Amino acid sequence: MGPEAWVLNFAVDREFAAPGYVASQAVRKRMSTLARELGDLLDEDARLVDETTPVDSARGHVGFAWSPTPRAHHALVRAGAIPPPAPSLDVLMRVNSRRFSAELGQTLPLALFVDTEAALRRAVARPIEGSWCIKEAFGASGSGRRLVQAGALTDEDTRWARRALAHGVQIEPWVSRLADFALHGYLSRVGSLTLGQPCRQIVSSGGSWSGSVRAAPGDLSSDESRMFVQHAEWVAEARLAAGYFGPFNIDAFRYQAPRANFFNPRCEINARYTMGWAVGMGKLRPDREP
Repeated sequence: MGPEAWVLNFAVDREFAAPGYVASQAVRKRMSTLARELGDLLDEDARLVDETTPVDSARGHVGFAWSPTPRAHHALVRAGAIPPPAPSLDVLMRVNSRRFSAELGQTLPLALFVDTEAALRRAVARPIEGSWCIKEAFGASGSGRRLVQAGALTDEDTRWARRALAHGVQIEPWVSRLADFALHGYLSRVGSLTLGQPCRQIVSSGGSWSGSVRAAPGDLSSDESRMFVQHAEWVAEARLAAGYFGPFNIDAFRYQAPRANFFNPRCEINARYTMGWAVGMGKLRPDREP
């Protein structure tokens, strides 16, 4: 395999939510900084490519993208790299939306995906101890979410929600997390599934990722491991049926409840590379196979 050229379009969720979105210079600079935290995902001699890369400066490089959107494809072609085969933009948007995960079944009690302000108000009016967490359809690393008190939306909540409801929102109880996990995989165009090893994720209270390590023996119980793998397989099967192939992951967490601790085996799903993907996959690199 030849030298690699990568488009690290980390802000792809913004691109999905608002077609026409263009990353600012500050965002592009941040993307370059984040590249150093990707471990072995990129080849050591990989060239980073974006819309500003000189024409044909990556001629003959094998192209990769954090998410293979048409914009990423264009950047690779412009730079002379060979773009990877990719699902359509419609497929990428569908399988990355929280709606897609919700349609596979909710995994937290009282969680809902809603499309209208009326449905959201009814959901928020349900009494619970603590807060509701409302999540935009597209978001990553704690972005695009808002905590609201049970009862009624404030005017500020309503203004935020009206923007977010363009693609629907996920609403679920805010729970106390005890440990965060991720399971990474790769789905080939012919449906072959490769799963890596579960990882512990280091996540801030605001949901921002700061590190991934392979889960140690005992980090997950046998029942938790079984559920985690089962949900990863379900997600892969559903995505294949929807027309997706490529890298993906699912996130999970253990949380505290009044009388016991519970495991949520599928809190987020991503149809793209992730910051911990190379850690979880290790020497398994089906993405580099012809």
